[in-house]
Amino acid sequence: MRSGAWIVGSALLLMGCFDCHVDGTPIQIRDGLVSEDKTFYMSSRWGGELLHFPGGRRYIFYHGLKSAPEVISSYLAFRENTFQSNRSASESAGNQALIECVTDKYIVLANDTCAEFWVRIVAQLGPASGEVPPDWSTGAECQARWADLPDE
Repeated sequence: MRSGAWIVGSALLLMGCFDCHVDGTPIQIRDGLVSEDKTFYMSSRWGGELLHFPGGRRYIFYHGLKSAPEVISSYLAFRENTFQSNRSASESAGNQALIECVTDKYIVLANDTCAEFWVRIVAQLGPASGEVPPDWSTGAECQARWADLPDE
């Protein structure tokens, strides 16, 4: 009976089913590319440098847009030099890249898995962006949680 429990426990560890938590203060990212009209942001170009995104990592991206973005996409790869080595990236799913907070200044993104990735994000305003309040997706709780972070 013990060998059966050992096999099940080992299998769960191999599958990554152990407790990983997102901890700590976000790493601030102030780089990236912003369009001249301040409606489109990307952390890097396709083929550019991706950010190391191990399990539990949290980033705060200062996007430089004129208001809070309405569309945010994150792309993950299993290798840092994914584009130089003829590999690919895909859109994140589930808790691989949680969008925890969106304001008119920044986006907080967390890897809530135990897996290691490299990440790239893009964010853009929608056609009605001028009519949307700066904290449209965050509410008071989100802004209070990250209140100690610098605005820019």
